Amino acid sequence: MKKGVAYVRVSTEEQAKDDKYGIPSQIADIKRYCADNDIEIDENDWYIEEGVSGASRVRPELSKILGDEVHNPPIEVIVVAKADRISRDVTTYYVYKDLLARKNIEIVSVKEDWGSQDKITATILEGFMAIMADVERETIRMRTEGGRKTKAKHGGYAGGNTPYGYRIVDGGYVIDEEEAKVVRFVFNLHDQGVSNNQIANRLNENPDFHPRKGVKFYSGGVGTMIANRNTYRGLYRYGEMDWVKGVHEPILKDEAE
Repeated sequence: MKKGVAYVRVSTEEQAKDDKYGIPSQIADIKRYCADNDIEIDENDWYIEEGVSGASRVRPELSKILGDEVHNPPIEVIVVAKADRISRDVTTYYVYKDLLARKNIEIVSVKEDWGSQDKITATILEGFMAIMADVERETIRMRTEGGRKTKAKHGGYAGGNTPYGYRIVDGGYVIDEEEAKVVRFVFNLHDQGVSNNQIANRLNENPDFHPRKGVKFYSGGVGTMIANRNTYRGLYRYGEMDWVKGVHEPILKDEAE
């Protein structure tokens, strides 16, 4: 009987598209496969990543397997439900496969049973599946980006940092009234010719005004607010796209278009 560890991963992309092959299903398939193929996985040898993208190279649990935590002997195989649980990126997949091979540890995929094929066929199939996973990852990325751009063209929030004065609620900008008071105060002084540094000092003197992070306002933060003037006027832009009329409520209502 071979000794193995199991690696299970669900990604943020799959959760977003309501993927059904979640952690319980992967665990059940791996346990069934191991029982049928004389592979023993101890209770403490399950490495589970939740909400980690297939494109991400930050994998705490996989890093434990690739690092000093898992060795052969005694571990001979890492069992995954599908090969793309290791990575959807072809290059990354084969980098991980090579790192494991140097430790004399083999990747065993439940859904793609390479062991049932001759060596040449198995290598071809494994490469093909890795490429297909890479294509799927890129398709998800393009579909997601396309959806964001379509939403942005109609003035809807499509991602990125949230300007001071707003919060994200149900996928869109909603005015934070306490912060909005600060924004109006900033522009009132700015339009009178007061410097950013002086504005920051005035903000810090007012006990009713609070920065989103930290304990005080700085001139750089004031400058960022001023740079977001179009957003506060009710306009919206995503990336390098042109400004369009946003669906959010403007904070600087007198300047709204």
